[in-house]
Amino acid sequence: LKLFISDQWYSALNAEYFSDPLKDVDLRITLGVGAGYQFTDNSFGALSTELGVSAVQEELNGDEEVNPAIRWGVDYNRYFLSQRLEFFHRQNLLIIPAQDRGQVLSSSTGLRFALNHRIDTAFRVDLNYETEPTAGNNKLDTSYSLGLGIRF
Repeated sequence: LKLFISDQWYSALNAEYFSDPLKDVDLRITLGVGAGYQFTDNSFGALSTELGVSAVQEELNGDEEVNPAIRWGVDYNRYFLSQRLEFFHRQNLLIIPAQDRGQVLSSSTGLRFALNHRIDTAFRVDLNYETEPTAGNNKLDTSYSLGLGIRF
């Protein structure tokens, strides 16, 4: 949620839910507040970034913790072909100062093509990187998605 306080500056509220049983992340709920700056937002695309503080509730491998974190986010999109084709990139970096947690980076990058004014198709690559994953898990997890969407 962005609440603009000037043409470019805004206050931000965010919430995120993540779960990945394969990486022993039973749940990760992040709630935060911060401030952001909108560099550009026009018919060609948009770029904004935000910085804030968050509370991170995690249940990892059966153990539950709540930790504070610093959150940095970037949101970028660029339109082509009269806004029928969109390139997008969204990322969040959580810096969790707890001794055994480190940083968690998640990003989604892809292309979306509008088939008409209501239906689109998208291909995206999602990355999740943890500097301190649970024991026996890789630091990097990559997934690829191809799908159909409906615009409201």
